[in-house]
Amino acid sequence: MKYIINYTKEGKILGFLNKEQPTDFNIEVSNTIWFEAQSFNKIIIDGENISFEKVDWRTPEEIDNIRVQQIEAK
Repeated sequence: MKYIINYTKEGKILGFLNKEQPTDFNIEVSNTIWFEAQSFNKIIIDGENISFEKVDWRTPEEIDNIRVQQIEAK
């Protein structure tokens, strides 16, 4: 079985596939790396090295809107 991570050019992980679907930003990884990546939302590929990060992809406006909604809910 193939384990695929689908991501954007910025490294934002879009999804995890267990079969290949054609896109420009897919990478085949081992089962272990595939499961590790599922707790992160950014992939960093540096040649042969793959690492992961947690990144807040929200815009400042989105963060502000959420804060306002939480205040209004109280």
